[in-house]
Amino acid sequence: MSEGFAVDLEVLRRHAQRLSMVTDSIGLASHAARSVNLHDGAFGVLCSFIPPFLNRTEVAVGDAVAAAGETVAAAADGVVAMSREYQAADDRAHERLSALSRAVE
Repeated sequence: MSEGFAVDLEVLRRHAQRLSMVTDSIGLASHAARSVNLHDGAFGVLCSFIPPFLNRTEVAVGDAVAAAGETVAAAADGVVAMSREYQAADDRAHERLSALSRAVE
C-alpha cells in the first residue's frame, strides 16, 4: 500500500500567481516586439536592406512571444484548477471522515 502524499495548496496558489505575473511580462514583451517599426531610411542607403528583413522578423518574434504568453497563461489556469480540485478532494475526505467519526461515537 502506498504511503500517500501531501500537497501544499498555498504553494500551488502562489505558483499560479507567479505564472500570472510572468504572463503579464510576456504580454508586455509581445506588445513591444510588435511595436517596433523601422522605416526604410533608418539605416541609411548602404544598409537599406536591413529594415525589411527586421520588419518580417518582428512579426515572427511577436507571434512567438504571444504564443509563449498563452502557454504560460494556460499553465497558470491549470495550476489554479488543480489547487481547486485538491481542495475539493480534501473537503470531501474531511466530510467523510467526520461523518464516520460521528457515526462511531
